[in-house]
Amino acid sequence: MTLVRRPDALAFRRTLDPNRGDEFLMGPSLRAEDLPPELTGPWNGRHLAGAGSDNLVLPPEGIVAASLPADQRDGLVELIRVYLDRLPPPQAERTLALVRAHFDQTRFAWRGGRDDECAFYYRIHSPVLLVEYDNHPGVFLTHPEPARYHVHTIVRAPNGNNYGRDLLAQHYRLHHGGHRPG
Repeated sequence: MTLVRRPDALAFRRTLDPNRGDEFLMGPSLRAEDLPPELTGPWNGRHLAGAGSDNLVLPPEGIVAASLPADQRDGLVELIRVYLDRLPPPQAERTLALVRAHFDQTRFAWRGGRDDECAFYYRIHSPVLLVEYDNHPGVFLTHPEPARYHVHTIVRAPNGNNYGRDLLAQHYRLHHGGHRPG
């Protein structure tokens, strides 16, 4: 099993229309001088949904999947499949079907270059799946800038059911007779 296939992300990125860059590009590089200060820390890098970020509300950023031509939508599905292939096949197919059903709310965003040597970050964000891929600098290593060989990925369910349980639904069931208050 290959956990992260960098060439898949680069191949998909290269299919995107450069004339639509304002819809999907978050920035030109991962170098500290090209980033807002909140994204230059050594621990989390650019990814936002790491440990301790349960139920994080992220503003939508990136190009809307439903606005892409069919071949690019298929390419995005294949990139998502890289992450879902870690799941048992029936669960992976159910999750992929849910992502497709929400393509009008699914976004793809990219920060960084698109050549084989560059460091980059991307996010796939939908109501049912959040994927972040980030090249990091070395904390205990010798590279002060993000490097393509130092990768962190995050895959989460953004609207509940992280860690296999929907804690909010459980709370409503236990403390509100199964009904949302208000």
